[in-house]
Amino acid sequence: MASTGASRRTALITGVAGQDGVYLARHLLSLGYHVVGTLRPGSRWAPTTLGRAYAYLDGVTLVDLDQRDHEGWAAVLEGLRPDEVYNLAGFTSVGASWGAAETVAEANGMAVLRMFEELIRFRDRHGWAPRFFQPSSSEMFGVTDQQPQTENTPHHPRSPYAATKSFAHHLTVNYRESYGLFTATGTLYNHESPLRPPHFVTRKISAAVAAISLGQAESVTLGNLDVRRDWGFAGDYARA
Repeated sequence: MASTGASRRTALITGVAGQDGVYLARHLLSLGYHVVGTLRPGSRWAPTTLGRAYAYLDGVTLVDLDQRDHEGWAAVLEGLRPDEVYNLAGFTSVGASWGAAETVAEANGMAVLRMFEELIRFRDRHGWAPRFFQPSSSEMFGVTDQQPQTENTPHHPRSPYAATKSFAHHLTVNYRESYGLFTATGTLYNHESPLRPPHFVTRKISAAVAAISLGQAESVTLGNLDVRRDWGFAGDYARA
């Protein structure tokens, strides 16, 4: 149990300026939480969709933190002592992960391992540790004949992104079973919102439709049209 003893819980959301972070932060604020969110250093005033997301984060305390900065994570954890941690930061593009495999492994894999190690040290010092949520991905399953997938479906990752998400997923299970930490995963399928950057397929298509309608473009080019995905709304995922 957190040392605050107050009825108002504190939640730490890494990657709070992403679509999931924004919807989750607003939901937790509506429930009376004190919400603190981390941002990638240098992104605070970026003139991008990410930067514009800050307009929706009124009431959230913002902290600069690189997901790969172990000492920075330790300092934020010790200084804030949150009741709950939602680790939404990381590398999110499956396609781009092929050209940045080492960065993806650090941000989505090793960073999670170091976060868990720090939770153990925190518990050793204080006798309790925050609850921790790690988002897993349907990409972990890769090519599978099982429809629909379940928690028992074997992992067959087919990209650097998918491999790192599988690694972090198993770490979350391992630290729960081996160390008794409250660590949970949620296996997320594709989910979208108006906050998506334009390089994601739904925004790419909707922006192209608008451009074609205005006479600014004649077509849109996509990748593999045979891929099938289950889609949802990011706000629903955040509440779940």
